[in-house]
Amino acid sequence: MCLIELNVCILFDIYAGMMFFLPVATFYICYWYVFVEKTNPDAWAGGAAVIVANLVLAHYVVTAFAEDDDEVSDKDNDQYGPRTGVFKQRTD
Repeated sequence: MCLIELNVCILFDIYAGMMFFLPVATFYICYWYVFVEKTNPDAWAGGAAVIVANLVLAHYVVTAFAEDDDEVSDKDNDQYGPRTGVFKQRTD
């Protein structure tokens, strides 16, 4: 069970699957169909797979930053952020 929100886990699982499937599929599609006439089709197909993997990763980062922030309770915070170290008030 995921301790964080379910939609975050689902989104991560989708992108993890895309990080595996899309570069592999891109490599074989480019190797067998796109770069057949090149002298080193495996190098060109590998480069295309790397580009696709980077695009998936960049899209994941953009989607992660676009999510709404969680509401933070202001009980232990002030205007500059959470109190830490010597500024934190002990409760015990």
